[in-house]
Amino acid sequence: MKTRVTETSLLAYTQLKPLSQRKRQVYHVFKFNPECAYTDKDLSRILNLEINRITPRRGEIADLNLIEKAGWTTQNRRRAQLWRLKK
Repeated sequence: MKTRVTETSLLAYTQLKPLSQRKRQVYHVFKFNPECAYTDKDLSRILNLEINRITPRRGEIADLNLIEKAGWTTQNRRRAQLWRLKK
């Protein structure tokens, strides 16, 4: 049986394949809420993980061009970078 796979689906699969379990957890927050932007602290709260487990994984996902910077916000009187799913 032959199935037809679109080019974008194939590209998405090859980009997701190398993601570790932790990277997939972080990426799925963005994927399932594509209109939202998150700080590392937001991701930490959502996934109930320490910030030092989130920041490196988010950076690796950004290096893969799956997410992009979305501006700045203030959390606890400090500036924080917002990230969103790449459009």
